Amino acid sequence: MKHYHGSYKKHFYFEGWYSKHQGENHTLAMIPGVQFDQFGSHSAFIQVITFLFRC
Repeated sequence: MKHYHGSYKKHFYFEGWYSKHQGENHTLAMIPGVQFDQFGSHSAFIQVITFLFRC
């Protein structure tokens, strides 16, 4: 991934990105992210935010 900065991290690491798309009547924001802990466990998420729905 071109903008990922955690390739050589050995301890706890978190990285997320923010993308906003806005039209005349609607807005959508997406926040994907990854996290790694010191034990090698990892997870990823995608947060979606709109005018009517947030998760």
